[in-house]
Amino acid sequence: MSWPTTPRYPFRIELNAFAKALAKKEVNTLSAYLRRHLSQDEELSHQDLREWLGLFPWLLILDGLDEVPSSSNRSEVIAAIHNFLSEARDVEADLMIVASSRPDGYAGEFDDDEVAYKYLQPLSKEQALVCAQRYVDAKTATKGHQRAKEAMATLTSAVDNPLIAKLMCSPLQVTFMVTVVAASGKPSDSRWQLFSDYYRIIYERELHKAVPPFDVALSERRSDIGTLHHRVGFILQCRAESSGETQADISIAEFERLVIDCLEENGLSQSELENQKELIIGAANQRLVFLTSRTPDRLSFDVRSLQEYMAAACLTNNADSDVIIQRLNTIAHSAYWRNTLLFAIGRFFVDEHLRSQRDKIRLFCEDLNFGDDEQAQTKLGSYLALEILESGIIGNMPLIIRSLTACTLELLAQPIAESINLQSRIRNIYSTSVQNVFQSQIDIWLGQQNMNRALPAWMLVLYLEKSYIEWQRQLYASIGHKKQVRLQYYCQLGSVWITLWISLPQID
Repeated sequence: MSWPTTPRYPFRIELNAFAKALAKKEVNTLSAYLRRHLSQDEELSHQDLREWLGLFPWLLILDGLDEVPSSSNRSEVIAAIHNFLSEARDVEADLMIVASSRPDGYAGEFDDDEVAYKYLQPLSKEQALVCAQRYVDAKTATKGHQRAKEAMATLTSAVDNPLIAKLMCSPLQVTFMVTVVAASGKPSDSRWQLFSDYYRIIYERELHKAVPPFDVALSERRSDIGTLHHRVGFILQCRAESSGETQADISIAEFERLVIDCLEENGLSQSELENQKELIIGAANQRLVFLTSRTPDRLSFDVRSLQEYMAAACLTNNADSDVIIQRLNTIAHSAYWRNTLLFAIGRFFVDEHLRSQRDKIRLFCEDLNFGDDEQAQTKLGSYLALEILESGIIGNMPLIIRSLTACTLELLAQPIAESINLQSRIRNIYSTSVQNVFQSQIDIWLGQQNMNRALPAWMLVLYLEKSYIEWQRQLYASIGHKKQVRLQYYCQLGSVWITLWISLPQID
């Protein structure tokens, strides 16, 4: 996306906060929500806003559509946005809108408008290091600080490890990795471990900064505070999926009940329980590690990924692997729970009590493909296997990787119209360790008599060939030795692939 050349008034709307305001009847339009936040010394009227919108270019950022689940008042939020767009057209506004969402959290609500889709691609190693350097520079008082230099030197060396590189593919993950490396000097090659290390490091910082008497609670009740984070994360994740609870938080009164339950499980005397409860709640009123009080008498997580990690910890705590798999099966169908699901799966490849059961993850994905009719038709297990491989959460375990790759390649059965972006994702999980799996599956699908059934595999061949994978270049040449044979495929692929046809080497 090129840098805008027109200066614009920027406005950012957190859609989960807007959804909550709609649900509480605090506002009934997006215009009213904007005016409420823009009004300072003098109230901004609706007519003032319309004139502003009509006279000057605007940039409206709609942030976090995926954080407004379909089970909440999402339809009301979408309707309010469309009504605002109609109002903008009435005044012939010069309006640029940028909406953000995780891919799984978008259901095509704006497909009828003039929309350009931009995907945040995984950061390359070079981009990740640039992002890390900027974050380090922003966090340190002076550029060139020795500790910052050491952290960047460690990251620069570590990012050559493919497992660590996969954990630095987003700006958020980069900030976590920098924090962990700056504190311990050791980068994690596991997503689950990265977040665990991050929690541990932030906990140590809070403990070091804590003043009496809260330092006692942080020191003596560390296990209980961890459990409370897990339970609150799970409750808020459930609550955020429920109707009207898009910006999930928990009241101090509810938190107090959780604290009591947690302390009672340890068999504390009534007087000791009361004392410890007051200390924990007192700390929570300010900040309890990751639990913050942005709203008076309410607690929440600042970062959604931390909430999802804590929810995953709750799902995978104190249970045997079969019970955990049942829990994961319950949330597997929901896009809203997908990140939590991936965190939970990642724990199978890190924790000692689950590592011996990691083969159940392979079976879990395969079983999802043979669940109810909808799961079987959509290949839910294969999509999950692809996301597991993309995330790098299983580390260097070739046997599991090959099994999940075979499960992923079942997506070659999906109709071509549903897999335009899918083939590039599958291409990105290719490595020499799974070459035989790719070859055997592609051979099977290219052997189909029905050209439509062979098209997804042919598209994958094109992607792999353009990545200079030698055996695929040879396969491409052998299949397309006559131009008209290839032309039949390209005609089927449609105009989207004309540019690719032009760029491919011509083989007579």
